[in-house]
Amino acid sequence: MLNATIFVILCLIWGSTWLAIKVGLDGSPPFLGAGFRFTIASGFLFLLCAVFARAGFSFKRKWPMVLLAGISMYPLPYGLVYWGSQYVESGMAAVLFAIMPFIVALLAYLIIGTERLTAAKMAGMVVGFGGIILIFADNLNARGGLGIWGMAAIVFSSFFSSLATVLSKRHFNDINPLPLTAVQTAIGAVTLTGLGVLTESLSDYRTDVKTIGSLLYLGIMGTAAAFSLYLFLLKKMEATKLATIAFITPLVALLLGMAVRREKFDAMSIAGSLMVVGGVFVAVVGDNLLKSRRRAANEMSAARQTG
Repeated sequence: MLNATIFVILCLIWGSTWLAIKVGLDGSPPFLGAGFRFTIASGFLFLLCAVFARAGFSFKRKWPMVLLAGISMYPLPYGLVYWGSQYVESGMAAVLFAIMPFIVALLAYLIIGTERLTAAKMAGMVVGFGGIILIFADNLNARGGLGIWGMAAIVFSSFFSSLATVLSKRHFNDINPLPLTAVQTAIGAVTLTGLGVLTESLSDYRTDVKTIGSLLYLGIMGTAAAFSLYLFLLKKMEATKLATIAFITPLVALLLGMAVRREKFDAMSIAGSLMVVGGVFVAVVGDNLLKSRRRAANEMSAARQTG
């Protein structure tokens, strides 16, 4: 019961962060908003490290890879997400970012080599990327230049997040994830805040309730607390089951965007969004089912040979 409750909370938090980003951008320049978010998150995570992981910062001489993965995980994708979200609805941004499982599967196959491109993953990729093509085709004329560039920025952000995920999978299995994430969010805080100071004006940052509330929610709940809950759940549940979050969060984001900000989508965009979410479902759940059946068949075969 506790695991299921935490799972639902994570889906709601990560599904709502897209709306919180959009709300925050009403009163904040993109890079400063992202930088302040990770400043709060890294401070919270370093506090957790002081209590639970005091000796976890050695990283076993992997500092160059920690920096590379950290830049790919936070400054690059979130800089693109915050910039692109100025011109894209929150629900649509979540859908575009949801292609991440496809890119992770492809990069894991190319970089790690041990990850298989199963039939379910391939089918999910075809359906999901077909949905992306529909979304872009529907919006080429409606959004104008900045709108299309905003959508492209979010797609590219998904690539960088996927690359960071695969690099972490290959190089950081023997590292405590809590101090690792504290350091990497600090990298995001320094680089994005620095970029904001150089290219944006602090006077454009409002200190109203919506902007500050969004910032605190994204920093504490959307990053630090959600990550801590995820780590807890990862010890209690199979990682493959947790991956189903990937197709639930876009649905949450779409519903919240329509309910709170009255975001509207054309028929082709809706069809494309459903294709993306459906593709993620096929790639994640379908692949899990195939693995379960294959495992059950192997167990039956082994039992017959033993008998």
